[in-house]
Amino acid sequence: MQAVEYIDANIPYLKANDSVQFALDIMAGNNLTEMPVLKGRKYIGSISEDVLLNIENAAIKVGALPLDNNIIFTYSTEHIFELIKKMIETQMFLMPIIDLEEHYIGVATAASILTKFGNSSSLMESGGMLVLQMNKSDYSLSEIARIVESNDALILNCYISSQVDINQIEVTLKINKSDLEDIIASFERYEYNVKAAYHQSSNADDMLEKYESLMHYLNM
Repeated sequence: MQAVEYIDANIPYLKANDSVQFALDIMAGNNLTEMPVLKGRKYIGSISEDVLLNIENAAIKVGALPLDNNIIFTYSTEHIFELIKKMIETQMFLMPIIDLEEHYIGVATAASILTKFGNSSSLMESGGMLVLQMNKSDYSLSEIARIVESNDALILNCYISSQVDINQIEVTLKINKSDLEDIIASFERYEYNVKAAYHQSSNADDMLEKYESLMHYLNM
């Protein structure tokens, strides 16, 4: 899961000796508002459409203009989580990726990461999801896994979210079963707070009752 695997091959780059007009034409043709700029094989920064539109002489070379984000990039061998973290911290969602020799390889975008990460992860596998809420001090992945596995199921993915200065966390579990009723009951038996559940219940009568109640409410 290295950064190089998440490059968006559809994003072109500009050369330092490309003109402002050429850059604007490329942006318009690819529906882009920002592009990386290279000098040889080196990434030297990025240029935005807004900057280019304010240049009166369209023949000026892009490399002669002040470039942004010239020191913001990600190495190709960095983990995808580090790439995502850097994009969030810098608010730069078109992230240049370079190799260990600092040669430009391509860029990762939020869209390319979401598409490739989603397609290659357990998020695409069938199953249900549970959200548990607990104190940070009560979190034990081994115990949570034991409860899930005791119901002949497996955790495919686990995500923990928390807020600064708040003692509680939410643990989101992707589980390889579509019906989580037994697992929910087990967590509640161990006094876990099941905040939300997204699954296909096998209790058809219960689902029908909820549906009829909803329709009755909508018709009031």
